[in-house]
This record gives sequence, C-alpha cells and structure tokens, in this order.
Amino acid sequence: MTLSKLTFCPLGAIFDVDDTLLDNYAGHLGKNLHEHARLLAVREIGQKYRISGLVEVSDEQNKAAISRASEHSIEGSVWQLMYEVGLVDSPAVDHDNALLKEIAARKRELYEPVLREFGAPLPRALEFVKAMYVLTDSKIAIASGADKHNVQAFLQTSGMSTVFEERRVIARQDFVRAKPDPESFEMAFQTLALADSDRGRVLAFEDDPKGVAAAKRAGLYVCAITSRFSEAELMKAEIVPDMVHGSYADFADSLGIVL
Repeated sequence: MTLSKLTFCPLGAIFDVDDTLLDNYAGHLGKNLHEHARLLAVREIGQKYRISGLVEVSDEQNKAAISRASEHSIEGSVWQLMYEVGLVDSPAVDHDNALLKEIAARKRELYEPVLREFGAPLPRALEFVKAMYVLTDSKIAIASGADKHNVQAFLQTSGMSTVFEERRVIARQDFVRAKPDPESFEMAFQTLALADSDRGRVLAFEDDPKGVAAAKRAGLYVCAITSRFSEAELMKAEIVPDMVHGSYADFADSLGIVL
C-alpha cells in the first residue's frame, strides 16, 4: 500500500530523467524517442551486415526490450534484442561485444537530434523541480542511465539546468553498474552532502520498476510516476515504491506544494 500524503519534510530529492522528467512520447513520432532511435539503429546495422533477425525486429519486440533486459541501459535493451533473435546465447550483457558496441553507438548518434527536436518535460515537471529546489534548500540531483551529454541537453532545453548543479548530475558515464543496481542513486545521494541517516527523507522520483528497485536499495523514499507503467504494474514488482501518482500536480498536492 502506498501513501497519498507525505508525512515528513523532505531533505533532498533525486530524479531519474527518461519518462520521469523527460516526456519521451512528445512530438508526432507516435513512439518513445529512445525506442525510435534504437529501432533505426538495430535495423540499419542489421542491413549493413545482412543480419535478417535484426532487420526484422518488430515494433513490439523493440518496445518490450528495455523491460525484459537484465539492466536498464542502451546496451541492456540492444543486447536483449540480440538475445531474442538468436545472435547471443545468454541474456547477461557482454559489454565487450563488438556488434553491441556498434549498434549502441549508432543509437546514440540517432537519438541526440531526435531529443533536441522533440524532447520536452512532462507536464508541470519544470515547476515541480523548481519547487523542490526551494523546499530542499537546493539539494536536488539526477540519477540517470542515459548518456550525460543527452541529459545535459535535455536540462538545458527544458530550463532545468539552472537548478541542477553539474556536480549533482549523475549519468551513465559516471557509474559502472546500471539500474536495478543502486550505484547511480548512491552517487547522487553523496552529492547532496546529507548524513547517511537522512536517506529515508530523500525522495527518489522514478517511472520504471528497475529504477524503483535501485532507489529503494539505496535506502531512499521512492515516488513513482505512472508515465510509462501503470500503478498496478509498479505494485506487482518485487520491490515497490512508497508513493505512486500520475502527475507532478498530484505529487505537489501530496507534498503540500503550490505549483
């Protein structure tokens, strides 16, 4: 059971980016921005090497890849597709695999212009982040599995770069183990300069079950937004959030914040 009202004053906040702050379904593409770039990259490299399994990856397979993957990352989702079409024998990601590296690199190249053209914050996300900046005396951070330059590009275009200090932006290049491992949230928490005993009063905002698990393992109070997964799906996971809402307006109400 999740709470509808927060019963303490938060000392800090840590945000995921994709589908938590960034609306990956903005624009007219009709699909998630990451999914769009990933499918283009997979099919392009498949055509380059005449790998029919990659060329024929369906929209449905591609969409489900990140949820089925063993880790929440570009490499994890691409590897999952490679595993499903029979190119590799194990679902455990081999980060040294040459084909994986090439597809992931191409996906990154394709994603940045799509992000800059279509990327936009979720409704009221900017106002909420600014309110949390004030409420926590500027102790807010990012813990994202996305590439750092893409995170920074989004923060700049969304107007959030003024409230997230660069040293508090933890992205894929900063850690080794992707979510559901807590490493990214652990690093983000350390940037807040709070006591270890304060972890339970730091809010972690996530949208994905793997991210929820990572934040909970870091000892944080987890708030999940239903931008991609329903409340029922989030609550069926092995590790569940402390609070679930469908919008930042609802979170603001739970925290007693006026946006």
